[in-house]
Amino acid sequence: MPLPQDNASDSWVRARTLDQKEQRRQEILEAAYTLFHDLGYEQASLNRIAREARLSKSSIGLYFQTREEVFMEIFFKTFRDWFDETITAIEALDDFCSVRDVVETWMDVSWCNERLRAIAPLVAISIEYNVSDDCLSACLRLKQAECERLRQVLNRYVAMNKAQMWDLFLFAFSLYSQFVGYEKNKGFDVSMENPDLKWMKRDYRAMVVNLLALFLEDLKRNQNKKNEP
Repeated sequence: MPLPQDNASDSWVRARTLDQKEQRRQEILEAAYTLFHDLGYEQASLNRIAREARLSKSSIGLYFQTREEVFMEIFFKTFRDWFDETITAIEALDDFCSVRDVVETWMDVSWCNERLRAIAPLVAISIEYNVSDDCLSACLRLKQAECERLRQVLNRYVAMNKAQMWDLFLFAFSLYSQFVGYEKNKGFDVSMENPDLKWMKRDYRAMVVNLLALFLEDLKRNQNKKNEP
């Protein structure tokens, strides 16, 4: 079946019912995710997203005005799912786990989340483009809400206020985004095979675990000192 053109009539593909419209919206998001995953942010234009979804660009416009809107909706869903999985995994731990065990569990979930691995390194790039103030505010509110949920769970192991949890999240997400970006870069791996560069190869997941564990262990140690008589 030929792909619809931008100047063609959309009447034959237009979703009519609410269920059809939601299905069409999800098809657009899945097509966009495929392109963000395979091509990166800059190459995933609305035109390409339309072709991947087998729609015209004007049909895409019924649901999303910009590529940035598409990306942020994918990010919101991915972010919520990540926190749901993380919180469920940590809640399953017993009360006597070490801080390092908790961080290991968090990163086990994170490293296995393929959508997060694909999307996280692109978030900073997307913000450089035409993301509205309302969208950025919604993004921050989402992060705030999910961080509060995680803080309540982590308080079983390390008591944190909201500001400390925010610092932990920014640290964790920045490290994660950077290192999964390295893992995705095949040219980076090839370069590391050079005899004079092999010593630079690292287990990035282990590095994130070590750094986050140090962050939390230091916080817990300072709290214990304050509680000493």
